[in-house]
Amino acid sequence: MDTFYTPMRTPTAKARRKALSPTEQVPVEAGPSFSSPYAVVELGMDENEMRVHILEQDTTIRELRRTIKRMEEDMNSKMNESILIETSNRINSHESRLLQKDIAIYEHEVKEMKENLRIAKLDLSAEMNKRKTIEDDLTRRTIELEEFELKLKSANEAASKLQEKLVEKDQRITQLGSEISAAKFEYSVLETRYAKSKQDCEEAKSRNKTLTLEVASLKIALAECKEELRRGLEAVKDQKENMTKREIELRRSLESNLVNHNLSTSHSLINAFQSLSSQIETIQKTNLTSDQVAEIQLKIGELTATNKFLEGKVMEYEEKENTLAKHLAEAQGNAESAKAELAELQKKLVEIEGSSTLTHQYLLEESNKIKQQKAALRCELIELRRDYNKLKEKLEKMESIKVDAEEVEKLRAELESSRRREEHFKKEEARLKEELESTQEKMRELEEALNIAKQQQGDVEVEQSMNSELREELKKAEAKLIELYQMVDTVDTQCEQYRLLKKRADETRQKALDECSQMATKLRETQRELELQKASEVEVNQLRAEKDRLEMKIRYLNDELRETHNDYRAELAQLARQISESKHKDATDNESYVQKIDELNRKVGQMESTSRSARRHLEELKSENEKLQEQVSDVAAREREVANENKKLRSGLAEAVSKIEQYKKEAESCKEMCKEMAEQLGANEEQIRKLEDEVANLEETLREKEKLEEYLQSQVKAKDMPKLSRRSTLLRTPSDISLEVIDPVIVEELENEKSSLLRELEEKKKVLMSRKMMPPPLPKDHRCLPSPIYSNPYSVTPTRNPLVTLQSKSVGDVRDSFTQNKSSAVATSKPQKAIMRHDIPHSWNEVRKFGVFSIKCAVCFVGVPTVSS
Repeated sequence: MDTFYTPMRTPTAKARRKALSPTEQVPVEAGPSFSSPYAVVELGMDENEMRVHILEQDTTIRELRRTIKRMEEDMNSKMNESILIETSNRINSHESRLLQKDIAIYEHEVKEMKENLRIAKLDLSAEMNKRKTIEDDLTRRTIELEEFELKLKSANEAASKLQEKLVEKDQRITQLGSEISAAKFEYSVLETRYAKSKQDCEEAKSRNKTLTLEVASLKIALAECKEELRRGLEAVKDQKENMTKREIELRRSLESNLVNHNLSTSHSLINAFQSLSSQIETIQKTNLTSDQVAEIQLKIGELTATNKFLEGKVMEYEEKENTLAKHLAEAQGNAESAKAELAELQKKLVEIEGSSTLTHQYLLEESNKIKQQKAALRCELIELRRDYNKLKEKLEKMESIKVDAEEVEKLRAELESSRRREEHFKKEEARLKEELESTQEKMRELEEALNIAKQQQGDVEVEQSMNSELREELKKAEAKLIELYQMVDTVDTQCEQYRLLKKRADETRQKALDECSQMATKLRETQRELELQKASEVEVNQLRAEKDRLEMKIRYLNDELRETHNDYRAELAQLARQISESKHKDATDNESYVQKIDELNRKVGQMESTSRSARRHLEELKSENEKLQEQVSDVAAREREVANENKKLRSGLAEAVSKIEQYKKEAESCKEMCKEMAEQLGANEEQIRKLEDEVANLEETLREKEKLEEYLQSQVKAKDMPKLSRRSTLLRTPSDISLEVIDPVIVEELENEKSSLLRELEEKKKVLMSRKMMPPPLPKDHRCLPSPIYSNPYSVTPTRNPLVTLQSKSVGDVRDSFTQNKSSAVATSKPQKAIMRHDIPHSWNEVRKFGVFSIKCAVCFVGVPTVSS
């Protein structure tokens, strides 16, 4: 069989002639394992070379068929059997070599496929592990997403609450507008009332003028009476030496006339004073209406200020709504662009599935996009880190306070209410001071007009009325003090609430910091997972490309095998027929040919079995490839889910960052408000201390003025005291020493001193009233313990209020008691004996200057004025 060889490449015509010639040819560059004189079989060929080689073999087979036909024709012309056997053997050896070569190629490819399958299985196991880790991460992220959804729900609820508050504020603004319109209407009504009150004031002024004229006429009448009395006394002095009895009778008649005249004048003055007091009360009422107008103006100013503040708030909320709407529009645009990109990508996928070159280009584009996304993610990470560091620094600076939105709004509302109350109290203080000044000025004018017309009894009544008014004002001041102490207690409770809110804010700030750190770690983990997923995608795409290439190769080889197998079978059948026809001569040759044919048939069966096994193996590979494709599609779906989760996490991070910034701003504003409140409290405490000192000084001045009042009352009551009887055991005879004649100049000086003292007393009363309208000072430990003086509004100690007895009486009681004392003194003037009060200086009637005899007192030996007998 070594002599028979088959060419591995297509032989030329010359080579064919040489092959058919009986001479032996020398092999050209034969290899160690083959004996072909034409070429050496190369097993390690490429696909293209294999294709070219198979085509060459096809051409050789066709040429051999042609030669066989020619040989058959020559057989008819008695061709040698040796040549036929040689050609058949040559064809069989060539076919067997081709089959062996194909088997070796298939075995090599099967080994490569096994290695690829092993690598694919390892990759599958790695992918399965990755899938498990990704599933664990997905479960963990689902839990985190649920938590974030709960937080988002809470944030949405807070937003809904804020919207409700906005609606309430809008309603409040409308209410304030209606109140402002009503206040304007009331203001117009009050203006009309004010005009009427002005007219009433002018009428009261005209009445006061008439009263002053009447008082002047009364003064003239009094002066005339005094002159008449003086003339009568002079006449009595002239007739005194001769007519003692007549003088006694005249003196009695004069005394009775003086008493009656004084009573009539006092009654007329009391009536005039009562009318003046009624007019003063009407004037005060009219002044109260003007004060109400001032209060309404202040309220209108406060309402306008609050309206402006609320309008500013509404504008801020509208700006926030506009920004949110813009963000929503941008997000919708991004979503639409993403949808368009998805549609384009789906179209690209449909186009790319058609050819492997397009898939390669698509993979390159996808890798570039992934790189760009990676760069963008890195940039976003860097920005987020910068923002995180900035937020960390800000949070470290703001370790003291962190407050929720609702708590900050409550604090703001409480602070605004406290400020409004403070402003309201200040305005009330200023208003009361102005009222006091106006009333004091009016009282000064009225008292200056009345002091000229009043006698000592009228002065006492005025002082009593002033005392009663002072008592009432003191009561009002004490009630205001109690209210101020209550306000201080409420401020203390509010401060304690602020401290609790501060603690809660610190706790919420720490929670927010922990959440930020957790979100940062989650971001890092998601970035790592994304990188792993991108690497797995690249590997899966490579496996897909290799799978497609192998499938194409297997199909091509299967087609080639089928064609060659069919051709060889047909040729072998023809050769067998020819040989069976030509084997009539030699039985031995026939048996050998039969054995060869059997061997060839066996080889063909073996090749068919190997091809079937290869086909089964290919089907298994296809099923495995389909499974791999399904797994790859699952991985892609999971990657999409992870990408969506990452988007959600990014949006949650952005919202958390915005909330942190809002919390910081609110915490800063709360800090500033707390500082302002602390400064205001310190200023209030200082004012309270100063006011305590002023109150102590005022109490001292009050005591002094009470003593002065008692002194003046004793002076006034000394006039109305009953005189001593003439027949007393201690009476002495009149002498020149006992006769006391007082100069009228001294009396005028005393009256001037009295008027100056009264003026000083009025000025001090005004100062006292202005001081008492101010808020009292708080003690140092007013937060710990309530003051014992103002713990009960009805219990007042004598140290704080020396005018307890005076406060218990009203103006009417004082007047009634005064009139009763006066009437009792007049009724019991004859039978009662004179009683001297020696703790005060003596005060004499104006009768003393007419040279009346004086009777010495039994205790102090001071002369009592009497008419000498």
